[in-house]
Amino acid sequence: MRKHIGITRLIQTAFLIALPAMVKGASLQELTESINQSIGSNLDSFISQLSMTMTGPNVVIVNSQTGKEYYLDLAEVLAFNEAFGVALEQSTAEYLINQFIDNQIEGLEGEFYSQKELLLEQAEEIAAVTAIASEIETAKEARKIALNEYAVENSLTGIEEDTVQIFNATIDDMVSTSRTANMLEQYRGAIIESVSFIAQATDTAQAFFDGAETVAETYNDSLNVEWDDQSISVEGEFWEAAGEQEFYGEAPAFFGEDTGEG
Repeated sequence: MRKHIGITRLIQTAFLIALPAMVKGASLQELTESINQSIGSNLDSFISQLSMTMTGPNVVIVNSQTGKEYYLDLAEVLAFNEAFGVALEQSTAEYLINQFIDNQIEGLEGEFYSQKELLLEQAEEIAAVTAIASEIETAKEARKIALNEYAVENSLTGIEEDTVQIFNATIDDMVSTSRTANMLEQYRGAIIESVSFIAQATDTAQAFFDGAETVAETYNDSLNVEWDDQSISVEGEFWEAAGEQEFYGEAPAFFGEDTGEG
C-alpha cells in the first residue's frame, strides 16, 4: 500500500513540476486572455453564486473549500510576468531602434547580393563582345566571316552604352550599400541615442519606424538618417566631440542645422 501511495505522489509531483513548463509554452496573448477570464467572467460567477448565500435568512453553510477552483494559477501568473517582462524589454525605444538597425542591415545585405548579380550580368554581356574581339583580328578568313555573322545576328557588334552605365552605376551602388551597412553597425550606439531623443522630442517615433531611410554620404564617412521632416548626420568625429559636451544641448546639430560654430 505504501508503495502505491509513493507512486501516486511521484506522479503528482511530476505533474506539478511539468505544469510551469506547459504554461510557459503559452504566448503572452494566451496568458493574458486566460488571466482576464479569471478576473472577469469567472470572478463574476464566483461573486454571483456566493452573494446568494448572503441574501436574507440563509441556513446553507458553504463548504470551506468552495471557491478554490476560482484561484489564480500561480504558475500561470509567473509565466505571464515573465512573458510580459520580455515584452516590456522589447518595447523600449532603444530596443526597437536597435532592431530597426538590424533589419536595415539585413535588407542591405539582400540589396548587395542583388546588385552583385546585376553587375555580373553586365560583365557577361561585355565578355560576350570581347570574346569575339579577342579572336576576330587574328582568325583565318572563314573564321572571321563566321565571327562577324555571329556578332551581327546576336547584337554583339559593340559594348552597349547602357551596359556600361549600368555596370558603373552598380559598382557605385554596391559601394554605397556596403558603406551604409558598415556605418549602421559602427555608429549604432550614436544612432540609437540621437533618434530616441529626436523622435520623442518631435513626436515622430512612428514616422521613423514607418519610413526612415539611411544613406551613406559619398564624400565622407557620415551616415544620413532621415524620416518625416527630421534629418541627422552621424559620423565618428562628430560623436566623439559631442560626447565631451552636453549631449542634449546639441539638438540643433542633430537636425543638420548650422550652429554657427566653426
